[in-house]
Amino acid sequence: MNRRYLPCGKQILAIGSPLSIADCKEKLLTCFECKDFCFCQLSQEIFEDIKRQQNSFASLERITNKKEV
Repeated sequence: MNRRYLPCGKQILAIGSPLSIADCKEKLLTCFECKDFCFCQLSQEIFEDIKRQQNSFASLERITNKKEV
């Protein structure tokens, strides 16, 4: 594991590749502890990354289910 820094300067453990689910989780765990969490642009971007990942998984599931039929 390596250490990465968020744009705000906070340090996180680098788990997985950038923008992976594990990476987003580590970023959010750090962000939740910050007093500026609700108004931070970075935390909003992390949530958007997670939503994109969920949509990708849902699309992949639909495609996979169509091939099985």
